[in-house]
Amino acid sequence: MNQQTLALEPGASHPADRIGFELGWDHARHGLAPPSVWPHSASAASQGWHAARAVLGRRAAAAPRALRQWLELRALAWR
Repeated sequence: MNQQTLALEPGASHPADRIGFELGWDHARHGLAPPSVWPHSASAASQGWHAARAVLGRRAAAAPRALRQWLELRALAWR
C-alpha cells in the first residue's frame, strides 16, 4: 500500500480556511482539476485538493455542467 505524507497545517484558525479546504476537496472529489493557482500554493484550497486526492485517488463521478459552474462560483467567491 502506497501512502503519501501530506504537509497539512493543524487546525484552520479562520473560517475562510475551512471553506477553502472544502472547496479544494470538492474539486478533487468530482475529478476536476483545480484552478491553476492552487496546486503550487500553500492555500487551504490546495491543501483540501491534495488531501482529497490522497484519500480518494482518481475515483470520481463525472461532474455535470451545473456542478462545475457551482464550484467555479464558490472559487470566485472564496478568492
